[in-house]
Amino acid sequence: MINKIVLLRHGLSLANVDLTTVLKRGLKDEEIPLVDTGIKQAQRVVPQLDQIFQNEMVLVYHSNLLRTQQTLQEICKTTTMNITAIKEDPDLREQRWGDVNDREDAHNEMHLYHEKPYDYKNPRNGESGREVMNRMKKFIKYMKQTKEKNILIVGHGAQIKYFLIEFFKLDENIIHDMRYPHNCEPVSIERENEKLHLKTDLSF
Repeated sequence: MINKIVLLRHGLSLANVDLTTVLKRGLKDEEIPLVDTGIKQAQRVVPQLDQIFQNEMVLVYHSNLLRTQQTLQEICKTTTMNITAIKEDPDLREQRWGDVNDREDAHNEMHLYHEKPYDYKNPRNGESGREVMNRMKKFIKYMKQTKEKNILIVGHGAQIKYFLIEFFKLDENIIHDMRYPHNCEPVSIERENEKLHLKTDLSF
């Protein structure tokens, strides 16, 4: 029976601060690294995670993208969590926003995604919110088969929102009222009175 789940968005990445450089370098989504601030964020979050899990055994999942891998590497350097296993799962990757030409193009695409989060997809290799939800449904079904009581998931902003909506079977319209987690902000789910509850407020 799962007692605690912490969803952790990766540290600040190059795409978060300088999309132009990402585009100029032709970096693929899986190649985008953390910047120095993101590395420091990953280091600073360790005491919070240690406090949440209290030396209990923890199963860790992360996506197949470099920025989650780097975040987890920094956490593992100093954490006192009793990590039983670390598993990479591509279903935890960020939503594919599709190919863009420049910052203005990216801004226009994000506007379309925000207007129709479940149905719109960039025709240039994009992914709709509905497709991300299907990935989350698949991952959650797999995750619930574990015998571990505590789980840490190092993932991504949109992926975490869709995970929560699917996990708690929330009204889909709530996505318009949910903010993205901050970089390296622990989003906690804990068991109380035999039920799992979201302990972190993600409302605007």
